[in-house]
Amino acid sequence: MRTIMIIILLISPFQAALGGWDSVEEEKLFRFANSLFKEGEYRAAMAEYKRLIFLYPKGDRVDEARYRIGACYQNLELYHNAIAAYEAYLARYPRSPLRERAKLNIAECYLLAREREEAKRRFEFLISSADDEVAIRARFLLGLMSVEEEDWSEAIRWFRSIMKLYPHSDQASLAGSMYDLAQRGASLKRRSPLKAALLSALLPGMGQIYGGNLSRGLKFMAAFGLSTMSSMRYAKEGHTALAVHMGLLAGAIYLWNIRDASDVAKGSNLFSRSLIIRRMRDRIEKAGAFKR
Repeated sequence: MRTIMIIILLISPFQAALGGWDSVEEEKLFRFANSLFKEGEYRAAMAEYKRLIFLYPKGDRVDEARYRIGACYQNLELYHNAIAAYEAYLARYPRSPLRERAKLNIAECYLLAREREEAKRRFEFLISSADDEVAIRARFLLGLMSVEEEDWSEAIRWFRSIMKLYPHSDQASLAGSMYDLAQRGASLKRRSPLKAALLSALLPGMGQIYGGNLSRGLKFMAAFGLSTMSSMRYAKEGHTALAVHMGLLAGAIYLWNIRDASDVAKGSNLFSRSLIIRRMRDRIEKAGAFKR
């Protein structure tokens, strides 16, 4: 019995040393995987995270490695794989300090996968998150979704809520910038495609001018006017075939002009909105906000 106790006493320090060695090796492997992740080598990073989980299943970094696997899938644009990884992470670690961020990432994956309704539902659930960064990002993304839907009043509401509820956050200034741009979007002069088409039906080229393209409108006026006048002149001179051809050309220009007027109005609306969205994106990128 005494011999067994001596053996145990001799082995215990050796086991503790081995445990400490494992911890050091696990940390090295975790840092290596993180370096690959930061360099954008997501497949290689994911392989290393999985290797860490296999080698050190009860290690201190296993939970974070599982979270990072979801982030790797997300950056690889494998959104449903990412959702599955994050859901598995939440099921395994329901009290993890990263749980709110995992929920946010799931919502973002749904948005990027063009499942907007599900994304919106999840973002709205996260606006009251105890993690301020998560709540702010959810509000920002709801605001940007509203901009894409041309619901400017809703976008204004979301950006204003960030300014009001989180005035001392790093993102409050950016929210103010988004708020100003959203207000500008709300005041945009919207051209009606139907009205543009009707104007061009009454007088070719007028719909294009109404839509904001003066030069295109003048060209349609000139083309229709010249072809019509030529048709009438040839008919008067007895050149029936030429008169018919020019009449057909005038008719084609007239019909094309109506459809084009509607397209010009739509294009004008899209261009105005795209300018505001581009400015929003530029300011977000310049601020370096919301990097994963």
